Amino acid sequence: MNLSEMRAQPDAKLTNLSKANFFDWKEAGTMGSKVRPFGQWVRRYLHFVRVYKQNNEEITTVIPCINFDYNQAIVTPQSPDQAVCPIDEVYDLQLKGETSKVLPFIKFPEPPASWGKDAKIQRASFSANVNAINRAKQNGSGVIEEYLQVVSFKKTAFEKILLLAGASDEADVDFARGDPASIEEGYDIKLIYHQDKPGTQRYEVQAGLSTTPLTDEENNSVAEAIDLQEYYKIRTKDEIIEHLTKIYESDGNGDSNSSSGASDDIANMMKKAESSLNVG
Repeated sequence: MNLSEMRAQPDAKLTNLSKANFFDWKEAGTMGSKVRPFGQWVRRYLHFVRVYKQNNEEITTVIPCINFDYNQAIVTPQSPDQAVCPIDEVYDLQLKGETSKVLPFIKFPEPPASWGKDAKIQRASFSANVNAINRAKQNGSGVIEEYLQVVSFKKTAFEKILLLAGASDEADVDFARGDPASIEEGYDIKLIYHQDKPGTQRYEVQAGLSTTPLTDEENNSVAEAIDLQEYYKIRTKDEIIEHLTKIYESDGNGDSNSSSGASDDIANMMKKAESSLNVG
């Protein structure tokens, strides 16, 4: 689905893949970091859970929730009779102090103390993801593996992208720039993180003044970017159970081909994404 067909996300009530190199919003800080998005945008509600393996290891993994329809302009929950996500079932049981009989080795992490004593465990976080070139790293080391990054946008930050693209119902057509991830018509954006502002105001997105079509060299480089559709692959209920069970039973750091962060390396990368998904 093209960005122009997507709409702002309402509040939710409720591979042989390369290792993803996630953009760190907090590292960008108030000075900001300039990136050039490219390719398709992938929206997901993500479950961040802990797997307590049979060899006594504990790892963080992320599973896209399958109780949502991701093919609509607004990602919408499935009807109750279609809701089959086993991770949602783990969540509901954990709230009641019970353990899943199907996935007894899966648990949602408790909220950090900084969230307050009344904070509840987080069921799922909305994330709109896109591949991007980090300009500072491109002009620095020039190492493809370092400057190709995945940028995760929380709901409120993604709304700013939709405004720039003219895809929001609130967009001003006189100031709409189109999809920044377009290969030919796209442009650089500066991503800024304000640590001291309230959650919804922490993320700032500024559009570059000029169109920046990808160069021939950049087009060759972006061919090495990960396939986000595969990385955030939607599994069936049985496939999710099988996938997590394999992680639980594995002796090493997990399935190195996992798109859900089965290894410690990928888990650490996911923490960067998770840090930008906790607020706003």
